[in-house]
Amino acid sequence: MARRAPGCIVLLATVCALPAGAHHSDADYDTKTSFTLTGTLMDVQWNNPHILLFVAADAYTYRIEWITLTGAAVTGVSREQFTPGEPIVVVGSHHRDPDTAVIAKIQQIYLPADSWQWQVPAGGGRSP
Repeated sequence: MARRAPGCIVLLATVCALPAGAHHSDADYDTKTSFTLTGTLMDVQWNNPHILLFVAADAYTYRIEWITLTGAAVTGVSREQFTPGEPIVVVGSHHRDPDTAVIAKIQQIYLPADSWQWQVPAGGGRSP
């Protein structure tokens, strides 16, 4: 039994890591084309694994899958900066299905009311 333990640990670690890889997959998003969404911030959900912003634009309410709570802390983002009802501009990658109102791989967020702007950290290539 003692000889099986290292093999079981490796197998368990591999299986547990699979959802994380799928979670960060680019397959569902058009990462070659930058998508700019201008709308009204409806809601902010400050939770793991990512902060979610909900933005009304056109006939949709878009779900913006943004940075982690750690990423927010590292880049100086706070919950208090976001007020539902205010205009917002988001630049990222749209879901490949045009009827799926989800934006991810966020490169930039701009709040015109107070001229606040967030950009993906230099050299990061991904939102933290």
